[in-house]
Amino acid sequence: MPRTIKDDPLQKFCFKVTFGNSNTCMGFQKISGISREVGVVEYQESGFPYVHKLAGREKVGEVTMEKGMFFSRSLEQDFEKTLKNHLTRQNILIEILDRQGNTRRAYMLYDAFISKWEGTDFDATSDDVAIEKITIQYEYLGAGTSVSNVKSVSGSKQYVWDKA
Repeated sequence: MPRTIKDDPLQKFCFKVTFGNSNTCMGFQKISGISREVGVVEYQESGFPYVHKLAGREKVGEVTMEKGMFFSRSLEQDFEKTLKNHLTRQNILIEILDRQGNTRRAYMLYDAFISKWEGTDFDATSDDVAIEKITIQYEYLGAGTSVSNVKSVSGSKQYVWDKA
């Protein structure tokens, strides 16, 4: 039986990002650093020639997003909001799409804020596109195969994950 597109692995070039309560998606060239890990707690006990290793707390990485720099200063202004108010946080939804534009996998960065904004480098000998970069910190990571329902709960979005 021939293989179908549904059986192919996802390709990483088709994705979209939604910040907080915005209904608009933002395009990025590159996203990296989505990660989860369990910390390791070492415990030395007398009488044993080895160190016990126990599962600790879950930790998440920091996410870096890169995009072409436009006339709009929206990313830089979002970073400035964090500087002015340290309580400024939002959920960030990253969706991986198939070639037909259907969400095949989704990641939610909960309670996220921009911790770093980086402008482009300048080079008079280059005709490359100017790239700006942001680094995002977040509390915890949600994952699923699709975003089946979006509800507004006390001013923020709550995503219900389809665990198919």
